Amino acid sequence: NYNRIDTTVQRVYGISLDYPMSNRLEYRLQIPAGYQAEGVESLNMEVSNSAGQFKSTATVEGGVVKIVVERKINKAEMPASEWGDFTKFTNAASDFNQKKLVLKKL
Repeated sequence: NYNRIDTTVQRVYGISLDYPMSNRLEYRLQIPAGYQAEGVESLNMEVSNSAGQFKSTATVEGGVVKIVVERKINKAEMPASEWGDFTKFTNAASDFNQKKLVLKKL
């Protein structure tokens, strides 16, 4: 679960994390017989900049919805001037959490 960062707040101090990081999660959701997945394309998104990246890719392969989510923070230390870039990819992850995949009965 990713929390949304309030972008109206201006950051004064630099960003300090324990270390740069990246993770990749893959989900496979079986579509039940007699249903089809709708909204798969809305799960595809990417925000990438000097601070980091959030990318999600969703496809349907043989009755299975495959979703790959990748998140990367490029540096452990960033000046306050990079706060805007940091919030862009972090909030993209939060936006992804609000997406919906609908199973429609055929």
